[in-house]
Amino acid sequence: MSIKKGRLKSFQTAFLLQSKERKQESFQQEKNKVESYLIIRKKYEKEYNSWI
Repeated sequence: MSIKKGRLKSFQTAFLLQSKERKQESFQQEKNKVESYLIIRKKYEKEYNSWI
């Protein structure tokens, strides 16, 4: 019984670590999207201001 409990515990730990990594990855992806959007926006603002 204790072996099964130990396995379950390690499985839960591994699962939690995996989901935590996944959340960090998705956060990093969102951060990259926002940063690239801001860079593009800055670029177009400069062009737009040069037209005015």
